[in-house]
Amino acid sequence: MDGKAGKAGKARKGKERTPTESIYHDAGAVLKKLDEHKGSIKSIVFSLPYTLSRKKALYALTTKTLQYKNTIQSVIEQCRLLEKEPKLTHHVALVLVYDLLYTQHVICKGPLTRMILRHKKVLKGKLKRLTDECKAVTPSVITGDILRYVRINTLKVKLEDALDELRVMGFKLVTDLKDSKEWIFSKDDIVPNLLAFPSSYSFVTSSSILTNSNLYTSHKIILQDKSSCLPAFLLNPAPGSCVIDACAAPGNKTSHLAAIMKNKGIIHAFDRDKSRYRTMEKILKEAGVICVQTYNEDFLKVSPEQFSDVHYILVDPSCSGSGMVGRLELHDELSEKRL
Repeated sequence: MDGKAGKAGKARKGKERTPTESIYHDAGAVLKKLDEHKGSIKSIVFSLPYTLSRKKALYALTTKTLQYKNTIQSVIEQCRLLEKEPKLTHHVALVLVYDLLYTQHVICKGPLTRMILRHKKVLKGKLKRLTDECKAVTPSVITGDILRYVRINTLKVKLEDALDELRVMGFKLVTDLKDSKEWIFSKDDIVPNLLAFPSSYSFVTSSSILTNSNLYTSHKIILQDKSSCLPAFLLNPAPGSCVIDACAAPGNKTSHLAAIMKNKGIIHAFDRDKSRYRTMEKILKEAGVICVQTYNEDFLKVSPEQFSDVHYILVDPSCSGSGMVGRLELHDELSEKRL
């Protein structure tokens, strides 16, 4: 019995590693579909049959890889990595090399990890040389100095209580992130309740203390980019207001509105896409939003008379992101349909 139990335990351990490392394969497949113009990164990732947390992790890993794609591609070519590792596909290699070079570690131990770690010294050397040779390039392209942001969900926790929890976890509140140490963060100087972390800290990996903490799993903090926080911050509806969020899914801006309004008043949240609507409902429930009425319909087709008491309207439709600092250019060319 003990021998069988031991074998079963080993089998279970083997199975636990595979799903974790499989995120590299999944991210590579997403990158491949993007190159084949089979959709946007969001539509590809969120159409996959995974849990929401898995989709979020996959989306984060894929977008960060894309942020440094040109640099990573140059490093891979100069190292002749694909020639030395013929079993490694181009798109999976992009993800693995990103994780090695920009997060300082890889997600887990497994065949893919062992494959890439064989070339760790050479890859890092090529990146350093490329960095030295490309000083004229925008710093964020090479060094990744675009910050990562976390919004404190004040519907579930007070700012000071959240800061205390972060300190207990080992994080230090500072006023300057220039030294980019891993365990530091700062308060954003524009958006209240928004915290900035150095780009060197990874929210994606299974070992991330932040995304494995009670703060994250209980939805007291929300991973949300600063640009995504600006619309609700600028609208700034007073508690008790009546607000329409015209393109609400997946719901982070709506939950931000609710936090600003202290869950008092009413938010009419619209999204016409059924899948995104369901995601929005789940996210709003998890965030503790109770002042919302959701609608799975096109805002442009509703009667204005139904909402004559509305004080504010937030319209932040999905777009290409062209011209926005830090926003990825995910399409080599814009199709007439996409425009």
